[in-house]
Amino acid sequence: MFDRKLIRKLIASALLAGSLILTSVGDAEIKMYEGAGKYIACDYDSIDVAKLRAKARAEQAAKDRAGVYLASYSREKNFRLTDDEIYTITNNIVEVLEVEYKSQPFDVDGEPGVMYVANVRVNIDTDGIATYLKFDDRKKQTVVEQSKEARKADAENDAKVEDLRKRVGGAKTAEEEAQLRREYEQADQQFRANQKLEEGNQLYYGGKYEEAIKRYNEALKLDPKYAFAYNNRGNAYKHLKQYERAIADFNNAIELDPNDAVAYNNRGLAYGNLKQYERAIADYNKAIELDPKCAIAYNNRGNAYDDLKQYDRAIADYNKAIELDPKDAVAYNNRGGAYDHLKQYDRAIVDYNKAIELDPNLAQPYYNRGLAYGNLEQYERAIEDFTRAIEINPKYILAYNNRGGAYGNLKQYDRAIEDFTRAIEINPKYILAYNNRGYCYKALGDTARAQADLDKAASLSK
Repeated sequence: MFDRKLIRKLIASALLAGSLILTSVGDAEIKMYEGAGKYIACDYDSIDVAKLRAKARAEQAAKDRAGVYLASYSREKNFRLTDDEIYTITNNIVEVLEVEYKSQPFDVDGEPGVMYVANVRVNIDTDGIATYLKFDDRKKQTVVEQSKEARKADAENDAKVEDLRKRVGGAKTAEEEAQLRREYEQADQQFRANQKLEEGNQLYYGGKYEEAIKRYNEALKLDPKYAFAYNNRGNAYKHLKQYERAIADFNNAIELDPNDAVAYNNRGLAYGNLKQYERAIADYNKAIELDPKCAIAYNNRGNAYDDLKQYDRAIADYNKAIELDPKDAVAYNNRGGAYDHLKQYDRAIVDYNKAIELDPNLAQPYYNRGLAYGNLEQYERAIEDFTRAIEINPKYILAYNNRGGAYGNLKQYDRAIEDFTRAIEINPKYILAYNNRGYCYKALGDTARAQADLDKAASLSK
């Protein structure tokens, strides 16, 4: 009665994205922070962009303060969050409540200028940690990468503007001055594109993918050569299962930056979702060539080999992913899946144990370990694991079906029927659950219900 198909916590799969259901971190708090930012405008600056730059600096000052608190809170609650994760969470969950601008004359290297000062108040809700923990590892990796790239883009833009300001006073001809003005306008345009990118990233973080795409469109309108905006829009299309559009965006990102390992990895994921595994592997190969320490690319290539039933190759890649990132629960879970396919159930269970130790809020290792125990005919243990997976994700349809199978193997047919019924409630077209429930009714001597379920399964399979 078991559904033997192993459902891994695949980074390459969009099917389980966002499906992990967790409770709040508990004792959620809302904190308010203030931040101030200054920007000294010279003659080349537009007033609107100067104010936006001051506002961005004020927001970052408030976010930095909120991040210190969030880091302390996460340690207090025993969450294993890196500095990059803290920055990412803070950057995406801060709510700006109020912005106040002031301006005052300011002397810029002997030339009159204006200093714009922005003061902001923001809120941060610690439930934002729970939001982050709900993400599968693929989305966690994506939002962290997005935050790092946005921060990098802002720093590069600030450095470019600072360099231009130093060169302004040295302009000796009208042509040179005109060129500097053009470069300044381009820097302003890039800054505005960066702001749209970050707005899109926040929407992406919140699962509002269609709205995120609109912001990425605006960023690309401001800067048609913004490789990371293409990459981020591709990720949003991928979440919407518009894989061909996603691939087109990753193509553009790669054309603009042929050394972008992240874009190759992401395109590989999209090809994997289209079951074009050889193409996916080629992209993971390129990502690894560009970044030999890219653990996620090894993990994803392992998934592709697993899908091609090349389990030894898959295990070799999971080994490398674990070597590069020993705290990667997903890689342990996936390696367990490969061992499971090779019927090395004891080795699989060791890996599932490690995945659970590293991330006890991940449903898939419990489910997979339950399958392994079922294969070893240790049905009571299997039921315990399926139950835990359901506690984490109450709509985990495969866990209901397989827990029903375990109860059926223990001849506890009434309990089995309850689980198959729950699976059918979640998905009224779930053939296997009808089939399994039919056999349980048959075992109880209820031939009418048994035949009805078996007929339903047969009709759905046509």
